[in-house]
Amino acid sequence: MNSDDYVILGCVIGPGRVMEWQCRECGTEYSVTAQSGFVAFATGVNRPLAVSGRPDLRIASPAGAAFSLTVVPDVADGTPTAAVDVEFLSPDRQVRYLGRPFAPASADALAEFLYRCADDRLPQVTLQPVIDVASGLSVAVLDAGELDVNLEISLPEDPEDDEVEPDGLDIVVPRSSLVTASQAARRLFRALERR
Repeated sequence: MNSDDYVILGCVIGPGRVMEWQCRECGTEYSVTAQSGFVAFATGVNRPLAVSGRPDLRIASPAGAAFSLTVVPDVADGTPTAAVDVEFLSPDRQVRYLGRPFAPASADALAEFLYRCADDRLPQVTLQPVIDVASGLSVAVLDAGELDVNLEISLPEDPEDDEVEPDGLDIVVPRSSLVTASQAARRLFRALERR
């Protein structure tokens, strides 16, 4: 098998547009396209709906807590828009908020923030929180040690209601994992920017 080939549902597909389908619910035609490093799902006009090959961001702690952003197709009005699923995972609960709007510029700012968290000696002093206005997602540094950074990640349960307490997670992660997370946020930015 060529390194540019992908296996989807047991079928090997090579580079280029190879499979076409139609959604049973809305009738939207889409195709699967193998591109360098990932597989893209695109509408008939070749606008990406979703991308596999990890255009998502996951930050996990050694203690078992994790936070993730996953790019999802959001074509409710027929036009693809930038949206993500937001997931909080801890040893005793898992919560996923589906289809939250997310500005591509916020993913870019988050990538820079995460890299600086890994690199700065005192990120809790030097960095301002990253806040995505579209979704209400906020990421801030609570504390940092030589090897770890304590992040506070929060999201309003209901973006329309300011009275409800936000959901969230405080997570202690190794600085080294934040470099990888920063790279994932850059991929997330590129996937969202194509919307």
